[in-house]
Amino acid sequence: MNCHTVREIKAICAWEKRNQSKELENFWKEIKERINNIGPFPRYIFSNSPLYLRQYYEVKSSLNCITERTISEYMDILRGDGEWNDKSPSQDLLKVYRLAIGNVDFSRIAAFNDELNKSILVRVMKVCRAPYLKFFFTDRGMIIAEHFEKLGVIAFTDKNFVTALGKEPKIIQPPKGRVSQQSVLQRRDLITYASNGYDLFPTGINDASRRIEYNMLYHPSISNFPLVDAFYLVKSEEERVTMIGIQTTTARRHETTVTAVIEFNKYLKNCFSDWTNVSKEISWEIIYIQPYETDERRQIKKWQGCTLNESGNYNLEEQGITAKFWNEKVNQYRVNLSLGMAVRLVEALEGVRKEEKLSKIEDLIQIRR
Repeated sequence: MNCHTVREIKAICAWEKRNQSKELENFWKEIKERINNIGPFPRYIFSNSPLYLRQYYEVKSSLNCITERTISEYMDILRGDGEWNDKSPSQDLLKVYRLAIGNVDFSRIAAFNDELNKSILVRVMKVCRAPYLKFFFTDRGMIIAEHFEKLGVIAFTDKNFVTALGKEPKIIQPPKGRVSQQSVLQRRDLITYASNGYDLFPTGINDASRRIEYNMLYHPSISNFPLVDAFYLVKSEEERVTMIGIQTTTARRHETTVTAVIEFNKYLKNCFSDWTNVSKEISWEIIYIQPYETDERRQIKKWQGCTLNESGNYNLEEQGITAKFWNEKVNQYRVNLSLGMAVRLVEALEGVRKEEKLSKIEDLIQIRR
C-alpha cells in the first residue's frame, strides 16, 4: 500500500513545531535522516522510545540478508520487476504500490525511498563484486556522471532497455503554435532500438562516404561533436524516417546554436551519400537523459533553444532557415533516469561487453566496425 510522502511528513513536523522556526529546522533535519534510514513511517520516526532503533536495526539486518543466493531477487527489485515474497527478509525495505498503465492496474514493489534503494544497490555491489557496477556507481550508490555521459548512449543498442525507456520520455513542450507528439520510442509497430549495433561515426573530411544504415547507433569519434552524443535513424513501413539524437547530461540547460545544427548536418552530408534526399522528409527527436539523482532544480524541463551566432561562419539567412527548422520540426523529450533504469542501462552495457568479448566495460568506446 502507499506510504506517507515526504511532503506529508514535513507537514506533520511543521504542525508539531508551529511558531517555533528555529526548533523546526533541527527537528526536520533529524526526521529526514530517520526517513532516509527506515522509510516514512510516523509510528517509528516520531518515536522517542526504542521503536525507531528497533526498526533501524531491522532494516540493517534485512540489508545484510542480501547474499549471492538472493542477488537476482534484489536486482529484480532495483529494476522495478520484483514480485512480493512473503518469506523474504526484504519486507522491512519494500512497499507494494499500484501502477496504472492505460486501463490496467499492476502491483509493483519498490524500496520505501531513494536512499534505501541506494542502500540495496550498495549491498548488491559489495556481495556480487561486479566490476561493471563499480565502474558506474560510487560506494554510496551515486552514479558516476563522467562514465554515464561517456558510455550511456550505447545502451540504446539493447532492446530491453529501450523498451523500458519507452515508458519514460516526457515531452518538452515546443514553442507556441506547435502540437507536441509522442516519441517514436513509444511506438510498438517498428523497431525503435539500434538493433544493428553501434559504430564510431567518422568525422574526417576524407573519410569514405556510405549509405545510411538504419538502426545503427552512430557514436562520434571526437569529443566536441556538435549537438548530440550519439544518434541513429529508424524507418517505418511507410518509409518515414526519424533521427533519434541522444544527449546525456547533468546540466540544467543544454541549449544549442544554429552553427552546431549546421555543422551537424554537414557531418551527416559528408558521411552519408543519401543524406541529402533523406533529410528532406526526416523527423528529428532529441532526447535529453539525466541521471536519477539530478536535483529537481537542475532537471531539463523547458524547450532547449537554438540561438543565432552573429559572429559565426554562416550568413544570417542560412542561420534563420536553420533556426526556423529547429523550432518547427524538431521534437524534444526528457528522461530523468530512475535508479531502476540506471541499473538496466548498466546491465545493457555489460551485455554488449560480453557480446563483444571485451575485458572491461570501458573498452566499449573503442569499438569500430
